[in-house]
Amino acid sequence: GRAASAAESANKAAADMTATLNAEKAMQESMRALITPRVLSPEQIANMKEKLKEYQDTPFDFAVTDDLDAKRLLMQVGTMLLDSGWLWGSPPTLSGFTLGFDNGHQAAELSFDGLSIDIAESQRSKLEKPALALLNGLLGAGIKAGANSTPDDKINVAFDKKSLHIIIGKR
Repeated sequence: GRAASAAESANKAAADMTATLNAEKAMQESMRALITPRVLSPEQIANMKEKLKEYQDTPFDFAVTDDLDAKRLLMQVGTMLLDSGWLWGSPPTLSGFTLGFDNGHQAAELSFDGLSIDIAESQRSKLEKPALALLNGLLGAGIKAGANSTPDDKINVAFDKKSLHIIIGKR
């Protein structure tokens, strides 16, 4: 009786400690994800450029949060896309500011979390494959991202429906 009860208490205490340790570990990993910069390595960029060159002349634009990590990632992705023959267009004219970059290109400023690649439903046949190639490259490089195809009537009028939109926010 008493020994079995003591063993049961010890097992429960061990299970509780394990759960606490696992929760702590998960919290540390999510904290690390928040402070680790989103950066593409030269190898990741080279691999992505090989795949993205197939879709040269794809028009794209950027909207970005005024955040150092987001702007640094925009420069890496933008340079990679230009090197792949993609066409960096004028930024959407949103209510915020337009941010200029050292390469002479611009992005609209927008408060956002995460990274999203958006295309208009009407352009799916033209832009879906390049959008998915970029998405898969980013995901393969460990960068959280998503892609959306939006019905034309739901798209912000500031966005050019013929372009692929890359929206980079805070992590």
